Order: sequence, then C-alpha cells, then structure tokens
Amino acid sequence: MSIFLKDQRLENSLFQPLESIVGCKVTDPHNAQYYVQSELKEITMAFTASDVIPLTQARATLSELVEQVKAGAEKIITKNGESYVAIIDAKRLDYYHQLERERIHLLLIDDASKGLGDIAAGKVKDARSTLAALKRRRAAKAPA
Repeated sequence: MSIFLKDQRLENSLFQPLESIVGCKVTDPHNAQYYVQSELKEITMAFTASDVIPLTQARATLSELVEQVKAGAEKIITKNGESYVAIIDAKRLDYYHQLERERIHLLLIDDASKGLGDIAAGKVKDARSTLAALKRRRAAKAPA
C-alpha cells in the first residue's frame, strides 16, 4: 500500500498518527491530503487532516462530527495518537458489509471452481481410503 500526497501545508508530526491508521509510510509528510492506493486494485480514498480527530475533541464536537459524516465525510478518532474508531454513515457501513459478503461469495465460487477443475483432472482421492491410510500411519508412528 502506498500513499500519495498533494498540496504542501502541514508538519511531519501531524502525519505520524496517519501512518499508523493506514499502515504504511507517508511519502510526502508536508501534505494536507493523501490518497491511499491498494495493491489489489486502485481505490482512491481522500482523507484530510480535519478527518483525523483526537477522542477528547470528538467528545466535545460529536453533534458537528455526526452532521459532517451524514454529509459524506468519514472521521477517524484517535486515542493516544493512534487510530481508535471510525465514524461513517450507516448506509455506507451497510454497503461495506454487502461488499464483504459479495467478496466471500466470489472466493467460495473460485474455490468450488478449482475443486471442480481438480476433479476433472483426476486429482482426487477416496475419503474412506485416505482416512484409513492416515490412521495406519498414525498407528505405526505411535510409541509401543
């Protein structure tokens, strides 16, 4: 995962918590906005410095934060300088859960397809005879 920054405005110290949140090194720490690019596919997610908020500040401005989130922002709340929780819109959370379920289904379909390919290629063994062979091996290895 890599981060690309644009617009130089902020100090290095501000991006230390951001690096722990996204799990990678910030390549231009003088930037006010960065983009995270996944290795699996290119996904652009914009975070600004105002989207990362200490827990103490979040407690004091929760109503304002909720309105910003409802308008489309995603907020990351930090505790002791490290990511703690995120605030996102409930509809967006449902969408993320739906994407995860679809991903799981695609993985299952892929595994089933590979299994069918193994069957077609003759790369199969009878379960009963394989279990019997395993039991015989374990019995042979067991101390007398």
